[in-house]
Amino acid sequence: MGTQERGVGSARNGPEAGGENARDFVQSFARGLSVIRAFPADGTGLTLSDVARSTGLPRAAARRFLLTLETLGYVRCTGRIFSLTPQVLELSHGYLAGSGRTDLLEAINTSIPNARINDADLRQLVIPRLMAPGRADAAELG
Repeated sequence: MGTQERGVGSARNGPEAGGENARDFVQSFARGLSVIRAFPADGTGLTLSDVARSTGLPRAAARRFLLTLETLGYVRCTGRIFSLTPQVLELSHGYLAGSGRTDLLEAINTSIPNARINDADLRQLVIPRLMAPGRADAAELG
């Protein structure tokens, strides 16, 4: 699957030089996010080479990002295979707990045949809430 097909894009992409947002753009942060986005939705792990190829980063840079993400608890490494941990869900907590709830309901109701979930139903769903690095608990949304 090509890089563009997964929506990863090159980690080198950013605002055009001299553009309105170029001065405020943090390229290193964008590259780190591209590493997280490189992992497929099916949970398949990736090698360092896979991540470098998918993001367009040099292997050395991809390695540093992966090791940083591993230290922070967002990635685990088993042998040569890196995979995301449930801790990445904490990155979406603010969105899902706030205004994103409406968008989440719409996405669920659109993508699941015959689903008609409302806000009250959503509050009853138990979702993972990450309390501390490496520790996931279940809590009600809301």
